[in-house]
Amino acid sequence: MTGELQRLQNLTASDHTIELFMGIYGVGRTKALQFVMQGYRTLKDVQENAQLTESQRIGIELYDVYARLRFEPS
Repeated sequence: MTGELQRLQNLTASDHTIELFMGIYGVGRTKALQFVMQGYRTLKDVQENAQLTESQRIGIELYDVYARLRFEPS
């Protein structure tokens, strides 16, 4: 695999991770990018290792419920 292709694959993986983290209540693009730059790749990584506000902590705990509410048709 060439270096360029590998970088593109890593970028794509990072983009998906950023989108995942932006699904946490109280986390915007900047904070999500900070989580990725700190090496976090999963919600569990963030929950167990990151310094979170109370809203963000609750947002992770209720992530699945919040995601369903955002995407369910009314």
